[in-house]
Amino acid sequence: MAFKFAALVLLALPMMTASEIVGENVWFSTNFNAFSNSVPSLSFDHHLLPGLIVPRGLFVIENSSQVWLGDLSSYQCPRIGHRIYEAFGVPNNMGVSQVGNHNHCAFPAGQQAELTAFINKFLLGQTNTNTNILRSDGSANFPEAQFVDWTTPTLA
Repeated sequence: MAFKFAALVLLALPMMTASEIVGENVWFSTNFNAFSNSVPSLSFDHHLLPGLIVPRGLFVIENSSQVWLGDLSSYQCPRIGHRIYEAFGVPNNMGVSQVGNHNHCAFPAGQQAELTAFINKFLLGQTNTNTNILRSDGSANFPEAQFVDWTTPTLA
């Protein structure tokens, strides 16, 4: 979340703010309210969260056409989090698919094959399934070098 917020603030892109999140809905624990006006003081960044479950399968589904979701960071945070899977030698265990032009919280048919691939591999044990999925139909260009000043280590 802090990375998502910082990236959009530095790039001056629109997104829903932390204070809007806690005021609109219970997306986070009420403990998050204390950080709603001080996101940079959080002790973790959103891109670190995939590391909590590596090497398990993780498929991140995003929507590029909802401006307030922050399509740039909604794609780049998991892309950077994907580096954790790369470091552990299991990059195909995490996929990211961001497709827009549909309603919020609607699942587009164009992502069904990707979701099915992850279900087949990680729930049904079909090892011959292609889960090498990192794609976005968004047009945002992310200056990764501005935020990532490290190389992915080999931890496997």
